[in-house]
Amino acid sequence: MGLCSGAQIDGYELGLYMRANALVAIMWVALFALALMVDQLAALLRGKPLQGGLSKAVSSIFVFHFVCLCWVFFRAGAFNNPVPPMVTTSAVLTQIGSEFHPELIWQVLQGYKAVIGLIILAFLTHFMPLRLDRFIERVFIGAPALGKAFA
Repeated sequence: MGLCSGAQIDGYELGLYMRANALVAIMWVALFALALMVDQLAALLRGKPLQGGLSKAVSSIFVFHFVCLCWVFFRAGAFNNPVPPMVTTSAVLTQIGSEFHPELIWQVLQGYKAVIGLIILAFLTHFMPLRLDRFIERVFIGAPALGKAFA
């Protein structure tokens, strides 16, 4: 089992993106590679896959936050952004680290009920029984293209 087992990067898309914004693409790939290395190291240290609800929950929460961090770099390099990507990234990460106000959490929860509900639903899907997951997969694969477009 190699370091990048199961992970594929589309070279054409990555090449286009790198030409458009090389530094952001390098950061994106570096974060992705770091995540793969940590995952492989953890698998070697564990010697077996994660089992149990708590370890799976902690792993899912960690992955969610790591992906959010990666998206900061990715979105900072948007084609229509007039500000240099690393300036945007630095500003966003500084604001996250220094402008957090826990007293406003209730207002955020009230203002983003639907979004938070979808995040919770997505998180809970990690705990679906494998049989249900496979059933949903078979239904989706068998659905007509128009049905898949709206799924």
